[in-house]
Amino acid sequence: SDCGFNNRVGFVRLDTDSLTGQPNADYSVKGIKASATADYNKAIVDNLVNPGSSALYMQGQKSMTTEWQLTAADAGYYAAVLITQAGDVFTAGTSSISGNDQNVKVLGLNQFGFEDLTKAQNSDWDYNDVCISASWA
Repeated sequence: SDCGFNNRVGFVRLDTDSLTGQPNADYSVKGIKASATADYNKAIVDNLVNPGSSALYMQGQKSMTTEWQLTAADAGYYAAVLITQAGDVFTAGTSSISGNDQNVKVLGLNQFGFEDLTKAQNSDWDYNDVCISASWA
């Protein structure tokens, strides 16, 4: 993390297509599509998964490692989520509240960078405010 704000991070399980098992083309959580912006953001917050069973917050320059064990029933596709101190929600399928700018970028295999300010907040678009790298063993 390289941010001055107290940002919360987590994951949300995405709905999948019953035939292909892949995430729906229009991302959805518990049947709420990303195109329904306010409802989608609420669904994300209501279904946020906290790896390690407790809320994770990142502020300042630091790193954190946490272990998250999933059962077979928990298997699925998950998207990294950033909830800013101001309450903005950024993840797969969301755009900045100020337009079509994306506040999350895929940096590599299971690696995501977040920008925690919107265009209206004079973002620097460096995508280093919170970076998440997920791996499994």
